[in-house]
Amino acid sequence: METGINSARQVAETLKSLHVSLYLALICFFVLSLAHPPFRAAIGERVIYVELAATLCAIMAFAKLLDGLCQAWIENRKAKAVRDTQRLINVYRPVSALFLTRRPSMAQAIVYNTFSRRLAHARREFHHYAKWPAKIRNGWRALFDRGVSASWAIENGSGFPIAQTIAIVEANPRDVTQELLNLVGWAEASRAEDPGCAFLTEGEIALFLHVTRQHAVLSKQYD
Repeated sequence: METGINSARQVAETLKSLHVSLYLALICFFVLSLAHPPFRAAIGERVIYVELAATLCAIMAFAKLLDGLCQAWIENRKAKAVRDTQRLINVYRPVSALFLTRRPSMAQAIVYNTFSRRLAHARREFHHYAKWPAKIRNGWRALFDRGVSASWAIENGSGFPIAQTIAIVEANPRDVTQELLNLVGWAEASRAEDPGCAFLTEGEIALFLHVTRQHAVLSKQYD
């Protein structure tokens, strides 16, 4: 009994070790043989064994393909986890730490905070356009527009740490995504265009929000 079990295990291991291309070749051979009338006539009732062999090869080929796909998915997940961990440790955590003493804060201003102001704004929009469809559309939209504007600034006045961020990015080029590179370039260019602005530029705000969001996501996954 034990000998039979060991033999069955050896057969199973042998079948598992065969390449999927061999199973596909065997399937083609069996199918073409079964489609050949002289062959079917020669084997007679034993054709069922050929059909079983073809079915077994098909099952093994499917299992091998599925196993290969699963292994590839697992390896990709592992590689992604390694890349994301390195990205968190080398880039997003150091950049996020720069904002511990430079906390950006947002302030909102509402221009049309009462219905009378919104109504006056709607009237101006209504009379600004010549055609009636544009009058109605823009006037109606202005009636519900509160005129909210937001501005960001560093609370302690030390300025946005763009130079330190660039240094971190340049020191870890393999861990930086294209999105982060674009945002760093935008933040630097927007500050160069308006160096005297007391508030954060759109590029600096976008970079800060991206770093904060990515740091939170990666920390939740890998810490």
